Amino acid sequence: MSGDSAVIRVLFVDDEPLVLRALGRMTNALRSECEASFCNSGEEALDLMGKSRFDVLVSDMRMPGMDGAAVLAQAERHFPGTARIILSGYTHYEAALRALPVCHRFLSKPLRADDLRMVLLRTVALHQMLGDPRMRELVGGAKDLPARPQVYFQLRSALANPATSTRHIARIVERDAGVTGRLLRAVNNAFFAPAQRVTSAQQAVSCLGTEMLTGLVLSLECFGNFEDTLAECSLVPTSLERKAFLAASITGELLSDQTQRQDAFLAALLHDCGLLLAAARQPGLVAKAVQAATADNTSLPVAERKLWGTSHAEIGAYLLGLWGLPYPVVEGVARVHSAELLTGADVDVATAVHISAALAEAAMHGDLSAVELDADLLARKNLQGRLPELIERVERIIGADVATSEEPKTTAPVH
Repeated sequence: MSGDSAVIRVLFVDDEPLVLRALGRMTNALRSECEASFCNSGEEALDLMGKSRFDVLVSDMRMPGMDGAAVLAQAERHFPGTARIILSGYTHYEAALRALPVCHRFLSKPLRADDLRMVLLRTVALHQMLGDPRMRELVGGAKDLPARPQVYFQLRSALANPATSTRHIARIVERDAGVTGRLLRAVNNAFFAPAQRVTSAQQAVSCLGTEMLTGLVLSLECFGNFEDTLAECSLVPTSLERKAFLAASITGELLSDQTQRQDAFLAALLHDCGLLLAAARQPGLVAKAVQAATADNTSLPVAERKLWGTSHAEIGAYLLGLWGLPYPVVEGVARVHSAELLTGADVDVATAVHISAALAEAAMHGDLSAVELDADLLARKNLQGRLPELIERVERIIGADVATSEEPKTTAPVH
């Protein structure tokens, strides 16, 4: 981050002087945390970015000449380390569709000062989470991430309207044949234990509920088309996906609050998304980390931190934060391999994801008795007595023969 690490540099682009003045008043109240610059065209914005580094670019969508999508596309190409946000007067649905290929977040006009402050401070936290600028650029220029989550954002936009029907949700899914096919295969998996075979998107909505279905769609979009890239890194995509499904199916056993259960389900599904991104963008780096983990008989996150200064968990959390996913989901992904950060006595989303991912990892390697969970963590959270019950739950899901699964195993343990 430029200058003072506690101050984030933001460039606002809008052709309406009144909007820029309003943004100026908002950011003036944040001057101890935010250093703001303003311009009224995309061309001017790119010129300023060529002369000085900015942490965040916030652009209006509809402008004469170069519109917001074009500005952010150029920023993605030339300044990938800058977080890209669209500010639009369009509806959420339209903004998501038009801006999604090039932006990390979108904000709707009229913009409230509290909303702007939340987004900017969250961006500061994300930058601090991923301290290495090279890794931020890896995420920021994530155009190579297969299957941008367009269906997911369409679903989120639709669900923002309380009048949206389950039939409409199903129709959004059905527009993408690839996602629909993967969704039906996933829902019929034993991990989700459907009462009867699910043969349509409408049935999938009824089986999972709208929130869990939406999370599963995001996971499927992120996992799509990774077979070749992950194979180059000595990783097996179907094993990673199955592990994610298994972890997600366990989280509900640890939480009673419905919102927490939904957040934990989504975080567990996505806890390896940073590994997918790193493999897509830098397969050589991931291959070296896998080789080092295997040679040193250590976990992949440990090897990653030695080589990269960070891990795929932080990379994934950074990406999800830029996409605007709920903070508990981002935190759950960031801390999935970090028991030392799970303080306090409460079993929260991050704790549930950490434990579920560890159990799923052990199951995928065929030895649940070797699950690696910190004894102090289990004692602090009063979960020692729950472990046998959780292991039994995993065994019921995957069957007693998981150790002899014909699925090839990841060379290095991810957890």
